[in-house]
Amino acid sequence: MYHLQKGTRLLNVDETWVNTADMRRMKWRKRGQTNSTNDKAIRPRISVIAAISTEGETYLSLSIASTDDDTYRLFVKKLSAKLDQERPGWREDTVIVQDGAPYHGSQKTRAYFAHLGIRTMFTAPYSYSGSPVELYFAALKSINLNPTM
Repeated sequence: MYHLQKGTRLLNVDETWVNTADMRRMKWRKRGQTNSTNDKAIRPRISVIAAISTEGETYLSLSIASTDDDTYRLFVKKLSAKLDQERPGWREDTVIVQDGAPYHGSQKTRAYFAHLGIRTMFTAPYSYSGSPVELYFAALKSINLNPTM
């Protein structure tokens, strides 16, 4: 176990999916406002893996594969290669923060993080307010992604 020090950069990582271009009907509305929108289905659905840092950097992966151990580790592999290019030595001051999804905490994934020398931390279950990446997903899903569709 380790303690976070001043200057530690956190990378909050999570996944979501997009199966419709207009998800505005899935949020709270003021009384009297309609929640009805046209359904603009996206087939097959798009899986999104995002990492957002405490410094404001955002890293995204879009695919049509459901996220599992293999796709998550592929994201981590590509993310670490990108971070190696941008900022050699990033492993010394960066911690990846993720929720308790089964593929985040699987034995294979934990071993992979250890192999790459990446420190990780897990949030408590359903701790959306402590995960900035959830705000990113909320903003993404609050608009019509393709108004001409």
